[in-house]
Amino acid sequence: MCRYLAEGLDFRGSLGRGVRESSDLRKLYRFTTLIVTLSFAFFVPYFSPRLEGVILPSTTGAVGTSPSVFGQLIAFSTPEVAVQVDLNGDGDILDRVIRHYNVASGTLTNTGAVGDFPSLFGELIVFTGPGNLVSYYNVTSSTVTGLGLVGDGARIYDDLLVFVGNDQKIRVYNISTGVVENTGVLGASPAVFGTTVAFSTLESLVGADLNGDGVTDPFTSVARYYDTKTRAVVNTGALADHVSVYGSIIAFDYALNAPVRFYNTSSGSTVNTGTIGLSPAVYGSMVFLENGTIRGYDMSTGVSDDTRVDGNALSVYRNMVAFETDENIVNKDLNGDHLVKDVVLRYFQLPLHDIGVTSLTVSSTDLNQPAITLTATVANLGGSTETFSMSFLWNSTVISVIQGMSLGSGGSATVSIQWATGSLLPGSYMISAKAGVVPEENETVNNVYDGGTLTKPAPALLGGGGGAIARPL
Repeated sequence: MCRYLAEGLDFRGSLGRGVRESSDLRKLYRFTTLIVTLSFAFFVPYFSPRLEGVILPSTTGAVGTSPSVFGQLIAFSTPEVAVQVDLNGDGDILDRVIRHYNVASGTLTNTGAVGDFPSLFGELIVFTGPGNLVSYYNVTSSTVTGLGLVGDGARIYDDLLVFVGNDQKIRVYNISTGVVENTGVLGASPAVFGTTVAFSTLESLVGADLNGDGVTDPFTSVARYYDTKTRAVVNTGALADHVSVYGSIIAFDYALNAPVRFYNTSSGSTVNTGTIGLSPAVYGSMVFLENGTIRGYDMSTGVSDDTRVDGNALSVYRNMVAFETDENIVNKDLNGDHLVKDVVLRYFQLPLHDIGVTSLTVSSTDLNQPAITLTATVANLGGSTETFSMSFLWNSTVISVIQGMSLGSGGSATVSIQWATGSLLPGSYMISAKAGVVPEENETVNNVYDGGTLTKPAPALLGGGGGAIARPL
């Protein structure tokens, strides 16, 4: 439009150089100027956000979809046709190929492995390849391992890989042992953390009323989870579609204009975030979701914020949020090819808040003493000064609470308390130290440190027959 305006000015100037303007030409010029002016009035350019507190995302410059982030790596799948490059060297551009981007170095690596929907943990990228075969790529050795397992929705955490078999039953594969377990539980879109495998199940799939409304609805799906340790299945009763799990929290969406909710496996309670969105990703105290822009809900404060960043297909690890952005939506060239046509991987990093208990020791294992000393070390692993509380517990009973502890970034402290043990009844006592969750804490699993179990034996008995006498130890 600026070009046409400039051309209009040049045209008018040439008329001023000894050429008399006719009435028709003046009308033409005024009409052209009017059109240009109106065009500018209705033209809304795209500007990157610059408001205070608004997050400015970084771009990988890589075309791809379905990102998964862990550490400094973002794994994703790239359709060859989108980049017009044969990424796996088979002579065509018909495949989707797994690639990964290193945020720290800015390095883009092509694995050459054909697959989609990657899931990244540690050095392994799990994905589903042709024929629904589940495989994984080792980032360190640059090797692909086929597992001979058929299914979809493969997700990995630590040593466990979960997926849905062709019979729609959830399966758990142990990478170290090579053992696969068919849980026998029907479900879809599994997510895994620790021993918890979360998923959603259609009522029509199991032929049962899972949400307790008295109706077995063919379109109703409910959040459930399977414990790989106890092999128990728990029905949350909450309507759910896409699920995400971290610690004791299972976050899920249900409908296009419905708020995201989360279920606490420890308390058995469901909480409504009040924030409308889809495809939540939970990590630490934060639940991120998409609703045009990416939004974050802090479970520790109940506060919801709009990042003002356009994106979907979210993946979160610690303080890093990876996602895909359609250039057509933001009307901006994000990968520098001078076109606005691609889906590009981007990310942003939040301020890191992380309080962790790193050790817990006891002065004695003899619980028959009047008291023993519990000593814990707590560290601020984040980037800001934090104020928090510190608790010592046996089983779920609080022994002592220290309020108002404060640590700067990188700081640590040692805390000791006296535990009166002489009056304890015989039994087993699991001790732990727990740091309170600070606002927007991105890593909460390390807030609790398990110090092991101490046992207080029953008193020895003296005498025989029916006249036994207890002798203190």
